[in-house]
Amino acid sequence: MKRGLALVTGGNGGIARSIVEELTKTHQVLAPGRGDLDVSSQDSIAEWLKQNGVPEILVNAAGTIHPASVKDSDPDKWIRDISVNLIGPYLLCRALVRAGEGTIINIASTAGYAAYKEWSSYCSSKSALIKLTKSLANEGVNAYSISPGATDTKFRDDLGLPNNRLQSPDVVAALVRDILDGKYSPGDDIFVRTGELEVR
Repeated sequence: MKRGLALVTGGNGGIARSIVEELTKTHQVLAPGRGDLDVSSQDSIAEWLKQNGVPEILVNAAGTIHPASVKDSDPDKWIRDISVNLIGPYLLCRALVRAGEGTIINIASTAGYAAYKEWSSYCSSKSALIKLTKSLANEGVNAYSISPGATDTKFRDDLGLPNNRLQSPDVVAALVRDILDGKYSPGDDIFVRTGELEVR
């Protein structure tokens, strides 16, 4: 029999789909896309949780990026990146914590340790997501983050980035399973690039 509900946000993304495939082996999984759950909206989150209940596993995999220099950036798009990549995970984490026990896995990025030009919103939000995870763990929450490097997804293709040395999204899904199997400690950020893995 499958265990309780797992929520994977950003359900249309390549990493999210691989995670869903892994989690469906043991859990009931819901993976809403943006049309079903807008993680940048408190009202959308509240309505989704009201309709579906609070999950026992939360994987915050939704992500967006507005590539532009700070000077040329669109403030509305910059703020939306922060809302999707950081505020949404915060709101969902808060709901899970307030409801009781659960496991949180935040999908961050190796960009959270970098400062790439024209990626200020993305790098800032992913760095903060890693710190949010560690703060949750310090508050006694079963929270972890994974920081994938270059991964073979449509998200990356849409940015027109080079396709050399890409890792499969399945690598990230396998780490989610390892977390659930107790192979890591709360607060760990698993920094993973092709052929490399480091816990930070």
